Amino acid sequence: MGLGFDEMKVFRLLVQLLLDKKRIPYLLTFLILIPLGLYSRIWFRSMEAQCEGGILCFWGEFAPDALYATMYYVILRWIWIHKSQVWAALWALLLCYAIEILQLYHAEWIDAVRATRLGGLILGFSFLWSDIVCYTVGVVAGWGIDVTFLRNRGD
Repeated sequence: MGLGFDEMKVFRLLVQLLLDKKRIPYLLTFLILIPLGLYSRIWFRSMEAQCEGGILCFWGEFAPDALYATMYYVILRWIWIHKSQVWAALWALLLCYAIEILQLYHAEWIDAVRATRLGGLILGFSFLWSDIVCYTVGVVAGWGIDVTFLRNRGD
């Protein structure tokens, strides 16, 4: 009994996403950004009480949000490789801004999702204007990495 879709088509799509040589640099970048973003957040929380300003405190407070936005840019380029970099940047910004604005909404069901570790990481908890700035910086950084290192020169 099928699930209502062509399983082979889904399998081919997954193989293409994982093994297409144009997509591999984006996948590897994504796999680097995840632990980097998580570590920077964990490190800052462990050092927050000792922070007295300085570049490390600045990095710890704002870098995780910028890396989050960079990750969204890289994911969009990984999945939709044939779309333009501008397309990916605009959609990454739209997605990050929408998630940030959604943090103004606090119904019981969405707060229950936020209470989970993954839900909290994806949806966040409270709206901050500084996050909007961080997302913009992160997407611009993702675009810069893409233009400089990742983009297939034959495109």
